[in-house]
Amino acid sequence: MPLIRPFFTSSAPLALALAVQADATALLLWAKSQGRFPERDVAALPAHRQLEHYAVDVVLKRMGWEAHQMQIVHDAQRKPIIQSEDVGMAQQAIAIAHSTEEGLCHALVTIGSGAIGCDIEGEREALRTVAHRVLSPDEGTAESSLSRLSALWTIKESMFKAFGPGLDFRRDLRVALPTTWDPESASFWTIEGHVQSRSFHWKVSAQRSPSNGARIWLCCGPLEAEFV
Repeated sequence: MPLIRPFFTSSAPLALALAVQADATALLLWAKSQGRFPERDVAALPAHRQLEHYAVDVVLKRMGWEAHQMQIVHDAQRKPIIQSEDVGMAQQAIAIAHSTEEGLCHALVTIGSGAIGCDIEGEREALRTVAHRVLSPDEGTAESSLSRLSALWTIKESMFKAFGPGLDFRRDLRVALPTTWDPESASFWTIEGHVQSRSFHWKVSAQRSPSNGARIWLCCGPLEAEFV
């Protein structure tokens, strides 16, 4: 039986994150009959990709939408789009993120009335190897703490998903972490992020996974894009 554990929720923007585990047999059965992703042959995907799709399906059900009420398709840049007979719902924007490892998927879905983005990441040493490509020196370096790198990465990924493609992570996306920012002092922050010349606020959170106890970083926004 799949194990489903919620660990993050937001009302502005509307968002929910779950930790999801399921065995290969259960995943394949779901994949063969699923209706959430009509353009994809999910059953032909590797098990970890089936798990990611299943986790998103579960998140959307927990948010109140069955597959026949909301389907997910993708544009030419693989950006998810809501497909629904409800005209109001079809006009909403959706962002999806997942972090998957060893049969466990942490999945986050965010929905808003305007451009919307989200990301979810564990604290990974691999972030140090890409820091020079995505961060300006004043934002962070490979020597920065994993907490700082994780927060910056999730914010920049969220900005890119909301307003990309065609954005350079270093030149076009800038994050203004407060000088007194302490990742151990709280679990929720509102952080200012700049997309070219535009300023937005992003909801950032650090949570412990209810499945393996790992520290998980999440970001969604901008806060101005609220669900209607």
